[in-house]
Amino acid sequence: MKNKLLLIFSIVFSIGFCSNIFAQTDYFWRDNAANGNWDGSANGGHWWSNSAQNTPGFGNIKFNNTNESTMNNNVTNLSTHAIYFLTGSSARTISGNAIQLYDNNSSDPVIKNETSNNQTINIDIKGDGDATDPLLLEAHSGDFIFKKINNNGSPIWVNSDNGKTIKFTDVISGSGAFVNRNNTYSKFSASNTFTGNFYIDEGEVWVEENCTFNNSITFDLGSSSRMGDVAKLLITDLNGGTTLSNNIVVNDGNTDTRYLGGINTSNTNTFSGNISLNRYVNIKSTQLNGTVEFSGVISGSHGIDKIGVGTVIFSGNNTYTGLNTLKAGKLIVNSGGNLGDDADVTIQSGATLELNTNVTVDDLNINSGGTLTLASGVTLTVNGVLALGADINLGSGNIVVNGLISSASSSGYIIADGSGTLKQNVGTSAVEFPVGTSSSYMPIEINTSSGSADFEVRMIGNSYANSASYLDNNWLITSSASQTIDMKFTWPSSEEGTSFPTGNMNLHKDGTALNYNVAKSGTGPYFASYSGVSCCSQFSPGGNPPVPVELTYFDVTPKEKQNLLTWETASELNNHFFEVQRSINGSDFTSIDVVYGNGTTQEISNYSFSDYDIGPYQMSYFYRLMQVDYDGTYSYSPIVVANRKIRTNTHLSANPNPISNEWSLNLSNGFNGDLFVDIFTQEGINIFHEKCQFEEGILILENFDLPDGMFYAKVFIGEQVVVTKVVKK
Repeated sequence: MKNKLLLIFSIVFSIGFCSNIFAQTDYFWRDNAANGNWDGSANGGHWWSNSAQNTPGFGNIKFNNTNESTMNNNVTNLSTHAIYFLTGSSARTISGNAIQLYDNNSSDPVIKNETSNNQTINIDIKGDGDATDPLLLEAHSGDFIFKKINNNGSPIWVNSDNGKTIKFTDVISGSGAFVNRNNTYSKFSASNTFTGNFYIDEGEVWVEENCTFNNSITFDLGSSSRMGDVAKLLITDLNGGTTLSNNIVVNDGNTDTRYLGGINTSNTNTFSGNISLNRYVNIKSTQLNGTVEFSGVISGSHGIDKIGVGTVIFSGNNTYTGLNTLKAGKLIVNSGGNLGDDADVTIQSGATLELNTNVTVDDLNINSGGTLTLASGVTLTVNGVLALGADINLGSGNIVVNGLISSASSSGYIIADGSGTLKQNVGTSAVEFPVGTSSSYMPIEINTSSGSADFEVRMIGNSYANSASYLDNNWLITSSASQTIDMKFTWPSSEEGTSFPTGNMNLHKDGTALNYNVAKSGTGPYFASYSGVSCCSQFSPGGNPPVPVELTYFDVTPKEKQNLLTWETASELNNHFFEVQRSINGSDFTSIDVVYGNGTTQEISNYSFSDYDIGPYQMSYFYRLMQVDYDGTYSYSPIVVANRKIRTNTHLSANPNPISNEWSLNLSNGFNGDLFVDIFTQEGINIFHEKCQFEEGILILENFDLPDGMFYAKVFIGEQVVVTKVVKK
């Protein structure tokens, strides 16, 4: 019986003792407090806890009225568990002595605002020093402003159910971490020294002007255990000039849940620490004239989404491998920066990518309305696919495509009318270079006859003397090796000069017409294909097609027993042979022999033929060449004359020569009488045949008008014929 009573007593004593230890005492601010001093001993006590109390003690300090909005903690060494601003509390500003908050019965210390009014805590707050007891700062219905906080080794957790703001205007110190939770907006504006890491599980952290953090801490953006929670870290110095030097880890999460960037209207805010991507991150610059620079290294297997109308600069040697998606505003890559390690890039409508340094990407997709700009001398290398949904103006920049180009059209091509070039490797299969000027889409396809080489293409204005017969702009092509190539040119009708051929045409190379006779195809745009062209240079289709043989000269020289014919060609196209033809009257020609040509050549060729079949009568012989192609088409050369010595030593001349509207034919023998006179063209066409009267060897030809050109006049003296050349200008 005695033992049972002892046990009951022990249990009752233990319960009573524990209740005294763990019971939480509430200290309410009184409605009738005489002033805002927390020590109200001079006025009968300003607090209520079952009875009036001079000062609050360890427990819960609570405000639930509107009495005294400006307060002064004049209590020395105050320690308590919690401070509550209940729904009935007015907005308050509390200054004075520091307060230290402690855990109580596994309940974490807390400062909580449950009213919609904002609370300003201008006193130093200190944690309890237990790393397992976070100091909770909870802005549930209204905002908070805090001054100094020494976490004293305890983590600080900030919470808000309704997106309220907690602003820290002075230094946070201590070795504890900082955890931003729920939908809290935390704003920092001091040089913080705490050394624990910074975890942004959810909500937004704003780094304001002059704010810094200990370089040893790392910002964890998002929590992989809270995939759907949105976490943002933003520099919000509106005037720019703030730098956040800490490293950042972007943790895994759902789409559009991780954000980095800035809010500023001038100058530049900077993230200078390294950033590790375990999830795609939205990088934003929200103000039109604002700039946010990332000068550290961005690494990881994910990429970035550029959002916001402002500008973002990359100047770090980034190594991330994920996709770059530019959704709005401008992304600039400056010297030392890049877009990741051979990563893909998509530029959406309204977004701009500006490259001020050489950059290499894998795939590049430019959507309609997207913009890519290259600084002078900068080269963009695309190892994968370049998809053109919008124009790229090279200016003085260059693009090298080691993969392929897709989706090119008149609404998406490479404007290459500056000094910049498009470079691709070309082999025996045709490769398209989708280039043009700012007003004309003028793609060209190139393939080699064998082997491969790197080709560069750009457009250049036509400066030819006869430019009206060609296009306004030409293709300038260079190659890493000498090649024979095939080309297909495409152009709009607006590029054609006023005398551009309507049918077949030639090809101009460096101002020199080549030997091509190619049909213009299409109905606009037009195209033409040329094969076997020696590369490389400036090319322009157009000009009249060449004759099969470009005859430099054709002469005949009378010798003692022969007439020696000589001629030269500057070039030949499909030249099968020359048929040598002879006439004794300049009209009726017969074939006397064949001299074979050199086919197709751009080299000079020389030919000769000796005619030994000349009669005993000393007369004039007329010769012409009929040039015949492999396909049977032919053309005639001008006529040349071999004037052999006449027994009477008579010769014929025209006076004046070149002739005018009144001219004469003169026989050196002074003949009087009627003689037959013929006048014929270089092509052998007889345009005059009449018997005319000579007086003292002179025949006056009055009002005998000839067109400009070269002609031959013949006079028949018995069986002999004398001939002279007549020129009309």
